[in-house]
Amino acid sequence: HGSSIVYGDLMGQGLVLRDLDSGAVRRLKGTPSLSGSPAWSPDGKTIALASSEKQFEGIFLIAVDGTKVRRLPSPAGKLWSPTWSRDGSSILVCAQGEAGAHMWRTEADGSGLKKLLRLEGNTGIHTAWSPDGAWIVYARPSLDGPSGLGGSSLYAASADGRRSLHVTGGGSVGDEYPS
Repeated sequence: HGSSIVYGDLMGQGLVLRDLDSGAVRRLKGTPSLSGSPAWSPDGKTIALASSEKQFEGIFLIAVDGTKVRRLPSPAGKLWSPTWSRDGSSILVCAQGEAGAHMWRTEADGSGLKKLLRLEGNTGIHTAWSPDGAWIVYARPSLDGPSGLGGSSLYAASADGRRSLHVTGGGSVGDEYPS
């Protein structure tokens, strides 16, 4: 991807790739019209996208050259924040469904989907993998931060979802996008 960025076009045109050096713009055909939260694969060849559009619901992998769109096993509900594992083998996604909000892990090769943990509340959760891939850190918005301005609390979960830690509390973190 080098000097390119990808974003969803809110005018209903799907994903857009823009080369920052040349200014060239290319639309990826066959992608959801209201695409949100696209994420580059570690090798830069694929984009993961979580879409909650009726006709395009799920987690999708899209080849950067636009030749291939593939749906992965996906949870039902409103999806957000796809996050690739460092080795490109897995993707995290959060979903808000009838049974509440959960963090899910799907394999990039399409071989499986696993519910990792239940998330409190029903606001967007942003995730990141630890450098060694053993932990997932996530931020949850909080309304009771210092000085009443909100903020986020950080949590960490083992990559298999069996262990969870509350890292910071009381909305003391000003960044909802951990890394």
